[in-house]
Amino acid sequence: MKGERDQSWRRLFSVSSEELYAVTDIERVRRNGGILWLWGALIAAIILPFAPPDRSTLGAAGWVVAVAILIGAVVYGLLLFRREGRPRFGPAAILAFGYVGIATTILLNWLADAGDPYEELLLIGALYVAAGFPPRVIAIYMGAIGFGLFLPLLWDGDILVIEQVARLLIWSGLAIAVSMLLARQRLDREELRVRGDRALEQARADPLTGLGNRRAFDEAFAVAALRAARTERPVSVIVADVEAFKSINDEYGLIAGDRLLREVAAAIQGAMRTPDACFRWGGDEFVVLADVDRDDAVAFADRLVAEIAGSCTRPDGLPVRMHVGIAALEPDDGDPSEVLNAASRAMKRAPRRRA
Repeated sequence: MKGERDQSWRRLFSVSSEELYAVTDIERVRRNGGILWLWGALIAAIILPFAPPDRSTLGAAGWVVAVAILIGAVVYGLLLFRREGRPRFGPAAILAFGYVGIATTILLNWLADAGDPYEELLLIGALYVAAGFPPRVIAIYMGAIGFGLFLPLLWDGDILVIEQVARLLIWSGLAIAVSMLLARQRLDREELRVRGDRALEQARADPLTGLGNRRAFDEAFAVAALRAARTERPVSVIVADVEAFKSINDEYGLIAGDRLLREVAAAIQGAMRTPDACFRWGGDEFVVLADVDRDDAVAFADRLVAEIAGSCTRPDGLPVRMHVGIAALEPDDGDPSEVLNAASRAMKRAPRRRA
């Protein structure tokens, strides 16, 4: 477990920003951003009477600027909640507005001309950006916040440099830690999702031939039955097995039999059309789902048998012959599973085909 954790941390520093953005829930980032921008606007509105924006060279006009800033923050915060329509803010736009937040906070401090009453708003922006962006982006963003912390020294000599340094270091450590923890959480969650998808895929795959297994067929057949009922188009089931396969295993061994099954599976896949699907039902039996009626399925089965006979050979050098059974699932069929039984029974009764 310790090795996996160490590897997870190393991966965090090796992935690109694009990879991290790909596993980030941008909708959640937008919603959280909307909450924080509205919260920041509320805090600024509460502070305004105690640090009025009319103490700069702009005088009373500073109120106009401050109110415009608050209205802009509220509008942007509400826009981040929009689920449909325009504008849609991506990571680049959200980060750009984060820098706008730094600039407006500096401007409010200057308008108040009373030290740095609004600087705590910078921490809100830092935590927001940290929650949605990679650590390397946070480092640059914290540099911009540092600029915002030290700029008031130009108009207020009472600000202690050491306090601003300490504040910047604490905020930077907090923001980078939040960013790293959340980024690692996203990467770990994405890795678990990929592993789960891979496990599900493997659970539906036949390990010998690579075709879908019986579980995959059951799921695909259920979907095909629903589609047939909805579109009123037939779906055909073709069941096939290798003639005298048991004798091949008995005479030439299981390895030779497995090799032959892989060759047959490859031949079937090569003859398939894009919308059709093939599965290994078990042993030497294969099942094909085809979006055609029974007549077209018969023609397809004939081509399939000829393809296998021409490309696959038994260990004794003879062409591989197949037994085939066909049944069609009509839109008004009551029990779709009976179609598979009908195709299987037809295969059992089928005469041996000669290539």
